[in-house]
Amino acid sequence: MKNKKKVIGNTVFFFALFGLTAYAVLKGKELSELAEVLKSVKPAYYIAGLCCESYIIYRMLRLLHYNDVPKRNCVKYSFVGFFFSCITPSATGGQPMQLYYMNRDKVDISVGTVILMIVTILYKFVLVFLGALIFL
Repeated sequence: MKNKKKVIGNTVFFFALFGLTAYAVLKGKELSELAEVLKSVKPAYYIAGLCCESYIIYRMLRLLHYNDVPKRNCVKYSFVGFFFSCITPSATGGQPMQLYYMNRDKVDISVGTVILMIVTILYKFVLVFLGALIFL
């Protein structure tokens, strides 16, 4: 009985937190415009966008001999980073929480820090490259 109450409480808390997050992110936005933009993007781009960071983390973990971390955990690290970046001021909470979850899965903090630093450097490189390409 106690376990059922805990599950129900956690579920209610999850949906309340999800609702508050959605409200904070979408407040002041025109939902019809957002829906039009989402419809105009090819589904393959959504899949590629969701999988890229988790794939980079997965490959980096393999290169650093953390072969026991499954792919689903790498997807979890990506979603944790996206979520906490959305709800913290200046998007500062994503990477620390990714490190926390990596450490819970027995990945050393130093290794996780290097992986997330490489991911960030790659993102910045792509942004500069695309910016230069658009400028030209």
